[in-house]
Amino acid sequence: MNLIMKKLYIFLLIVLSFVSTNVFSQTEAFFSQTMATSIRSINNNGLGLGAAKYFDYNTKTYTPQESSLGVSLLNVINDNADVAGEMKLSGTSNKVPAFRAYSKEWKEIGVFPEFLFGKSSFTVFDYSENGKYIVGQMSKRIDDKDVYGSFIYYTETGELKPIFNEKYTALAVYTINNDGLMAGWVDDSGLNGGTRRIPCTIDQDLTIKYIDNKLPTSAVSDIMKINTNGLMAGEWEGLPMIYNYKTGERKSIKIYEGFYAGAFEDISDNGIAIGYMTTLNTANQLVREAIIWHESFGDQVKLLSDFVKKEGLKIDTFDGLMGTALTISNNGKYIGGYDNSAFNFARGWVIKLDEKLLGLNKNQLAKVSINVFPTLVSSTLNISSDKTIDNYKINTIDGKLIQQVELHRNNAQINIHYLPKGVYLITIQSNNQVKTVKFIKQ
Repeated sequence: MNLIMKKLYIFLLIVLSFVSTNVFSQTEAFFSQTMATSIRSINNNGLGLGAAKYFDYNTKTYTPQESSLGVSLLNVINDNADVAGEMKLSGTSNKVPAFRAYSKEWKEIGVFPEFLFGKSSFTVFDYSENGKYIVGQMSKRIDDKDVYGSFIYYTETGELKPIFNEKYTALAVYTINNDGLMAGWVDDSGLNGGTRRIPCTIDQDLTIKYIDNKLPTSAVSDIMKINTNGLMAGEWEGLPMIYNYKTGERKSIKIYEGFYAGAFEDISDNGIAIGYMTTLNTANQLVREAIIWHESFGDQVKLLSDFVKKEGLKIDTFDGLMGTALTISNNGKYIGGYDNSAFNFARGWVIKLDEKLLGLNKNQLAKVSINVFPTLVSSTLNISSDKTIDNYKINTIDGKLIQQVELHRNNAQINIHYLPKGVYLITIQSNNQVKTVKFIKQ
């Protein structure tokens, strides 16, 4: 009898171990049933922000912002749990951009001297992961008119730098990375007198560069987010768009038939982009449906709700649609958004994502960006990677080894002037991944 009980005990332990592992790895979903709980930012630890509330996915609870300290809005949280938003200017009812480094007190960022309270406006959009930069949009009052530009704030020095350009009717910085590279849009009058948004990058010298020589032909295009690998997500002429800053490649991603437009709102460091598509419901009202994309999906987005339903989870919103996917954590585990109510009144939701459900393996999620240029070359071939390049080798087109080098750094300039004219292959190994590129020696 004791032997039987012992075997049963061991069997139960094995079963419980199996169940716990699967529960841990499954996709999970949280749908708030309280109004004004939309999730606008979330980090790798599942800590997020609503408009005026902190959210903790681990406990599924919201906590009010520090209103007693004058905090009036929460906009963005990074992986250090640094937070940026807005608060009342000391001794007044006027609001200014503000931030709080993790476990420290809130600090006012301030506004431009030309900013006129009650008429000018600002919005905080991003807080770099290293905690050095905060960016957003801010106007200033000139000749009784608002001029719309942006700002960058340096948390280490306290410098507030304006970003304006007289060439454009407006500009906005939506995102910034740890290197201080900014991205967003500029607005010109290129549509027969009407304005259009042109996606662009802005460096620390405030040099503006369009992401494509071909300019958009419709009113709205933009970059919403840049990840650590230089991939940017946004919208181009009504379609979700991915732009690779390192290669200069821009591509639009297809949406489903029956939907009129779509856009990406965010992208994780492992290349998972999220956003929404827009269509009309049976009452002829515009509604959104959350979308997700990874390069392994090809050139077509997928519905986030399909992955949630695949796990047997209910889309617990008033209309059965997920609405807008607004934010994804850098590690790609948490996606936050809100239903199809008006943003300030919407009910928020968070999906804890299992990458296995997406059909992605660890190699795909950790895919290395390896670049070789130019491929028509006479003297110097450039190679680079966002990870350390272990080695490279050059072969003739028929397989004869010409050169093999251990590198152990992220880039190199290879002198190939001695090679006879012809077609060659260079094979690069980086982070356990291999890429072979054909180049022509002139």
